[in-house]
This record gives sequence, C-alpha cells and structure tokens, in this order.
Amino acid sequence: MKRKCNVDPSYIRCDGSVDIECLNKLSLGKFMEIFPELSQEQVDEYWAKTPNSTGPIKPIKIDKKFEKDLVEKHTYYRKFRHEEKATAIADFYMDKHPRSEYVLVNLCSTTEASEDGYYKEITNEEKNFIKNWTECTSPTISLDEYIASQNPELYQRLVSNPSLYALDMIDSIDLNDARKYSQCQIREYEQETDNYRGYNSSFPLNDDEFRELLIDRISTYRSLTMNSVVVYHPNLAQKIMKHLLCLTGLESENFNHFMVIFTEIDNAFNEIIKTEEDLPMELQNYLGFRNILG
Repeated sequence: MKRKCNVDPSYIRCDGSVDIECLNKLSLGKFMEIFPELSQEQVDEYWAKTPNSTGPIKPIKIDKKFEKDLVEKHTYYRKFRHEEKATAIADFYMDKHPRSEYVLVNLCSTTEASEDGYYKEITNEEKNFIKNWTECTSPTISLDEYIASQNPELYQRLVSNPSLYALDMIDSIDLNDARKYSQCQIREYEQETDNYRGYNSSFPLNDDEFRELLIDRISTYRSLTMNSVVVYHPNLAQKIMKHLLCLTGLESENFNHFMVIFTEIDNAFNEIIKTEEDLPMELQNYLGFRNILG
C-alpha cells in the first residue's frame, strides 16, 4: 500500500511526480516541513534526480539579536522532528537488544564488622547457577563458598568493589532486587585548567528512561549531551546527577567540574546506523534526512 501524501499540491505535478526544482528553492525550514511528508516513491524520485544534493541551502546568520520566542520555537521544532519515526527506530532496536539487569549483592568482611551492597550485572545463566544454591533446602556450604569453588570468574566479579573497607566475602544475593544501569564516561576537569581525567561510570536508568534518551539521540543525529537532558528531561537529569555527583567523589560530593558522556546511548545509536539496512525503508529515509540536517 502506498503511503498517503499530505504535501501542498503546488510541489507536486499533475502526474504525481515531485517538482524538484520548486523543492530545491525552498528555505530550510519549509523544506523540513515538506520533505518528511513525501511518499516513498516521491522520496526515491527526489534522490534519483538530485544525486549531488546535500539538502536545501543553509541560512546565513546576519546579526546576533535574539529571536522572538526563541525557546518556544526551538521546542516546537524539536518535537516536530521526533514524530513517530524516531520512536519506531528506538523500539526496533530495544526489541533486538534487551538491556542487562543488575542484582543486589550484599558483601561483608572476614576481618571486621563491615558490610555494604552493590548492584552487579548478572546473566540469566548466572542467575540459574545461583538459584541452584538458593533453592537448596539444606545447603552444605555457604553461598560464598559455593560461587568461589564452582565459578571463580563470577566470584571475582561479584566481590570486586571500590569500598575503603575490607569487603571480601559474599553474604547474600537478592535476585528479586534487580535494576538497570547505563554505562557512561566521566571527564573530570582540574580547577581552572583544560586538563581532565577520564574514567568509566554508570547510573540507574530503566528501559522507559533509556528509550526517551535514545529517541532524542536518533532525532538529533548528534551526541546526546547533559545540557539537553537538563532542558527536556529535568527530573531525569536530576536523578542522574544526584547519583554521579557522589559516585565521582568517592561517596562524597564532587566539587570539580565534570562532563558526562552517555556511552550506552552512543553505542546503541552507532549500532542502529551500522545495521540501518535492517530497518524498513521509510525509517532508513528518515535517518538519512536527519543525517543531512544534523
């Protein structure tokens, strides 16, 4: 079935073909309104007859005055470009790439009265392995001994922790307390310099929140920044920063300037572009259009 075209008839000839010369004379803003509404056949015709085109001409800024209602205009066009297509691409990706779960691992010390809990990434296979012990009515060895003897690699991963206390033993694992975290990179800047140190980190992010940020990444076709998250998802930005503010400061507030790079979001976007041909043609065209504008 052909997609219905809602384009102004003045841009379409009587035979249904596109008036390419007329389209190419449009301003950037009008072109952005018209192009997404073309049918698939008209899109193919446009690109076939304009092989060297990189989109309509870009406007030239001639002064530095602030536009009237700048924020409202930007918010409107940002919402316009999301449409349903960026959402469909995000859903397509998430269906094929389920995110990992992190479960609560409670650690204790063999030398002192210290304990703490950490959320650790565990696969379904590893969950079943742990269930074999938890479902045993009369285990002959402790959970710590069971994992250490049967799966040393998993054991080392679970007891590894950044604590200043001697937490070297697994006390318990709550498979029902599961969360999802998003990997990121932190660039922490030295005071009054451009020098920084970079390290990997993570923050809590459920699937619905991940989906929101991935839609933003797809629709802008550029890196997602904390600046935009603060503006368009203020509650989520506060949640992220509350976690990272202490995490980067070793459980106390970090007073240095630092930048957050959304590693998981960027990796997901790069995978979408890498496997773009798996998407329906309409969504491929949408990505191509966003690439030109981005």
